[in-house]
Amino acid sequence: MPYANETMLFYSRLAERLGLYRIQAELEDLAFHYLNPQRYNRVKELKAEYEIMFAGVYGHCSREINDNCSERFQMEIFMNTVPIYSSYSMLQEGSPLSDIFSINVITDTTPNCYMLFGVIHTIFKPSKNRFSDEIAVSKNKFNKHLQTTVLVNGHEVTFKIYSKGTRDQNIVKSIQSLSPVQLEAFSSEILRNSIGTIKTISTDPIQFYDLIATELLQKDITVHTPKMDSVTLPDGSTVFDFAFYQDPALAARMSSVFINGVKKPLHTRLKENEIIEIIVEEYETVREDWLNFTLTAKAAKEISGRIGS
Repeated sequence: MPYANETMLFYSRLAERLGLYRIQAELEDLAFHYLNPQRYNRVKELKAEYEIMFAGVYGHCSREINDNCSERFQMEIFMNTVPIYSSYSMLQEGSPLSDIFSINVITDTTPNCYMLFGVIHTIFKPSKNRFSDEIAVSKNKFNKHLQTTVLVNGHEVTFKIYSKGTRDQNIVKSIQSLSPVQLEAFSSEILRNSIGTIKTISTDPIQFYDLIATELLQKDITVHTPKMDSVTLPDGSTVFDFAFYQDPALAARMSSVFINGVKKPLHTRLKENEIIEIIVEEYETVREDWLNFTLTAKAAKEISGRIGS
C-alpha cells in the first residue's frame, strides 16, 4: 500500500509533467487497483456499459467527418477513453460519463486543426461554453490540442483535434536535438528551477520530498499579466507566488493587487485565467507573515532572504 500511495502522489505526476501520458495512466490505474479495488472495478464496469452506446455515436460522427473532410485534409479519426483512475476522478468532480469518452482527430498541420474545428461546428451543433484552445494558450507543452463538445443525436460528444507533431510530442523527442545550453533552458522550463531552489531551503529529505510533491507535481493553473503574458503556477498559488515568480525586486515592494480589475488581499489564491496587476511602493514592504501565504519555493526563498538581510 505505501508504494501505491507514493506512485499515485509522486511518480504518476512526474510522468505527466514529462509528457509520458501512457506511463502516467498505467501507474495511476495500477495504484488505484490496489488502493481501492471495489471502486476500480465499478468504474471499469460503468465505462464498459457506456462504451457500447458511444461506439454507435462514434461510427456516425466518423462517417460524417469523412464525408465532409476526407478530400480536404489528411487525418486520422479514432475513439478515445480516459483511463480508469482519471475517469474516477472526473466522476467524483461531477463530470458526466460522456466526458470520459472522446473522438480524437489527428491532422497533418496546426492550421488544419483550426479548419477541422470549423468543419465540425458546421456539421454538429456546438455546446455552449464547451470549447478550449490548448494550442494557442497551452498549460502543457506536451498536450497541445483543440477541444470542443457538440450535440449528436441528443448526446454530448467531445472532440479533441491534434496536429501529428504535437500528438507525438514528449520529453524524449523534445531533447534529442538540443544543445547543452538549450537542454538546460528546457529543463528549467519543465521543472521551473524548483529542485535547485528547494535545495537552498531544506536539506531534510522528507521536507524536500514534500516540497517537490507540492510545488512541482501539483496541477497547474495559467494566469496573466496586464499585458496578457501567460504565467504558469502550481494550483493553490497566491499573489505572492505570482509576484516573486515574475520579478522578485518588484514583488518585494508590493502594496496591493488588482485581480480582474478588482482590488483583492495579497494572500488571495489565484484561479485559472485571472489577470493580475501588482501595485508597488517606492520602498520594500516585505513582512515575515508573507511566508504563511506562499506555495512555491522561489517565493519562500526570496521572502526569507529579504527578512534575514
